[in-house]
Order: sequence, then C-alpha cells, then structure tokens
Amino acid sequence: MGKGDKSPFKTPGREKMRKSSITLKHFNDVQVHHFLHNSREKPTINSIFSVEKNYTNVDGRSAIKNFWNEFNKRSKKYTEKTNKKLPKNTIKHISGIFNITENTTREQIENVIKYLEKSLDTKVIQYSIHYDEGHIDENGNKKINYHVHLEMIGLDSEGRSVRKKITRQFLRNLQTEVARILNMERGQDIRKTKRKRLDTYEYKKHKKLLDKELKEKNEIINQLKKENEELKEKLKELEPTKEQLKKYIKMTKELRKIIKEINKGINLFTKGDYDYITKVQKDIRNNKYTTIIELNDNINSLIIFFIKKLENKEQYIRLLEEKLKEVRLSTDTYMGM
Repeated sequence: MGKGDKSPFKTPGREKMRKSSITLKHFNDVQVHHFLHNSREKPTINSIFSVEKNYTNVDGRSAIKNFWNEFNKRSKKYTEKTNKKLPKNTIKHISGIFNITENTTREQIENVIKYLEKSLDTKVIQYSIHYDEGHIDENGNKKINYHVHLEMIGLDSEGRSVRKKITRQFLRNLQTEVARILNMERGQDIRKTKRKRLDTYEYKKHKKLLDKELKEKNEIINQLKKENEELKEKLKELEPTKEQLKKYIKMTKELRKIIKEINKGINLFTKGDYDYITKVQKDIRNNKYTTIIELNDNINSLIIFFIKKLENKEQYIRLLEEKLKEVRLSTDTYMGM
C-alpha cells in the first residue's frame, strides 16, 4: 500500500461520524513494551481481526534502538548547553494514540505526526496503524477500533523537556488540528464533558478490573440463584398437607378448651387472649403458614404465651402440661421459661 493510499480494511455498516480524539501520555522511563505491542511482536488479547492489514513504520526492536540513539544525542546537547547532566526526573518518552476511520489515508496520519514534531520540536520514532483490534457487540458482530499509536522523544532538539510545552491550551489546539487534518468531527471539549480520557493501556487495565469485578458478582449471583432453587425444593417438601392443617386447627381448638377450663374461677385469660387463638386458627385455615416449621413455631409461641400468663401459678402450669399431653403437644422445650 503506497503513501496516501486509503485504508485497505473496510467493514460495511461502520459508524460514519466517528469523532476524532488524541491522547498523549508521558513517562520518566522508556516504555519498551509499547514499541513491541505496536509492531505486534508482543501479542494483544484485543486482536480479533487479521494483523496482516496493520502497518508499522519500523519494527519494535529497531524502534527501541533508534529511540535511545536519538534520545542520547539530545541529552548530550542539553549537557553541552548547560554543563549539567539531564535531571533524573526528566520525561523521556511520550506516547500518543488517536482515532482514525476506515477511510483515513497514510498521508493524513503522517501529517498529524509532522504537526506534532514541528509544534513540539520532537521526533516520532515509531508509529503503527492498527486494523486488528476491536470488540464484539451485543448482537455478536465484530467492530473494528481504527487507531494509530505513536512513540516520540521527550526532549526537543535542544535537549529541553517537551512536557513543558504540552499545556492545556496546546492540548485543546491539538484536538482541533488533528480533527482538521483527519477530516473528522472534533471530540467534545473535556471542559464540557468533565470526563477523563483513558488511553488504550489505561482502558485495558480499567476494563480488566471491571471484568474481574463483574465476573465475581456474577459468580455470587449464580450461587445465590442455585441456593434459592435448592431452598425452594426443600420448602416444597416442608409444605403442610391438608391433613396436617386439619390436625393443627384441631390442636388450637383443644388449646382453647384447655385455657377455658383453667380460666374458670380465676379470670386470668381475657377476650383478647381467645382472639389470639382465633387468629392463629384463621391463619392456618387460610394457609398463611407455608411450612410445617412455621406452623410449629406459631403453635409453640401460642403455648409459651399462655404459660407466661401462668407464671408463679405452679398448679395451673401442671394442669396445663397434663392437658397439653392429652392433645400430644410437647412443651418440654419451653418449660424453663
């Protein structure tokens, strides 16, 4: 593919109005893996199309060698002018990423590079056009993420830091100029959107964390669903039968009779107490208690309630115990109360 040729990789149905965006990130240390990633000497998991259509102006290992040769020249120039060594915290490496479309030409990309080199007085050592990365949408369709990586020296021709020139105003102008060169719509101003731009490496790291968190949450949800299904099955086994419901209704009737007999002459139990028994009977009849456990708990709560009413009246407790045995209700668990 010759200089100025259009992208060789087209996919029908791509978005026609993709907005331009360029991101620059600076480093104190040279990011060797960037050069190898760009040239695909280091593979990437986001490569879901053929790498054959990609273009890199120089392979990763040669680019690293060229980078240090140029950097050392500029560093030497700094020392000659200032009689000082380059500060240890100097920004050595600046990496850039910008969007393109399927129709972006090599000439347009190289014009972006020329603009950066001229405005920052730096040198772009390596640039790569990637047509192999992308994602799969909710319909299972593969979507290409057309973009360009570039790696440049963090020193200008005089050995001064390029980072000092990359002001907010410079970045705003850069976004506008890149959109003009690529003939794309400019992305929204970050001052309006308030959103932080993530470069490819930050995005991948962020996405990896989100994917891990989502996976963990899905595992928890699936486990809860499984436990819920198992619980439902167990509850089905515990659902009272009609015969059991009849038995419990009979128990409450017998309990009413016992209480009424005990209450003769002492008037310890009120109308409200009898209404309480009636409510339990009504709830059983309406199938409010969905399990045997709930039925037992409510009947036993009823018994405890009346035993507490008879506290310090041992003769009545003994009488109540005897009567309860007659209807086969066990209160052994609660006698210590």
